[in-house]
Amino acid sequence: MAKKSNKLSKEELTNVQETQKQLNNIVYNIGMSTVAIFNLLKNQGIIQQNWSDLEKDLTEKYGNVSVNVNDGSLTPNKEEE
Repeated sequence: MAKKSNKLSKEELTNVQETQKQLNNIVYNIGMSTVAIFNLLKNQGIIQQNWSDLEKDLTEKYGNVSVNVNDGSLTPNKEEE
């Protein structure tokens, strides 16, 4: 029968501590990644709203046109029947 001890060996304790540290780091990084994703999604929503507002303003000013984003030229869109 193996001898039972009431304490881990130094090597076992180091192994437990290092493994726990690695797990804690992973959980922390998952949390930080989640926060970053949340912030990106929030910013995406803001930019999409800005885009919609810009689209509305340009449509009011120039009518139903397509904009060439490279040179700013406008092409009338064909009206749907």
